[in-house]
Amino acid sequence: MDDPFNHEWTEKALDAIKAGTLHRRLIVHGGKVLAARVDGDCPRCEHPLRPFSLPLIGVLSEGGVLGRKASLAGSTYRIDVQCGCKHTHPRAPRDVTGCGIWFQVELKVGRDD
Repeated sequence: MDDPFNHEWTEKALDAIKAGTLHRRLIVHGGKVLAARVDGDCPRCEHPLRPFSLPLIGVLSEGGVLGRKASLAGSTYRIDVQCGCKHTHPRAPRDVTGCGIWFQVELKVGRDD
């Protein structure tokens, strides 16, 4: 298998976002960023990913358990995503779902919410 952590997969993910086959979205409620969501096709195997969501509340929390900063226009988040397609790949690393690659997706407030 190719290196599952190669930056090539992030570059291919950006190409897939531009082509409309991979989608990114920030979940914003009440002016606060709560989570990031990525879905669409894996940039390597091109099988549908299981929808991937990552809570971002802890990243932005302030002033105690319930306090959160309001999202600032243009704020950027980078998240790591692993292929989690439902297909079996014979050359994938052991104990992984999907083809096993990891890639980064950048999300920006005002563009991806």
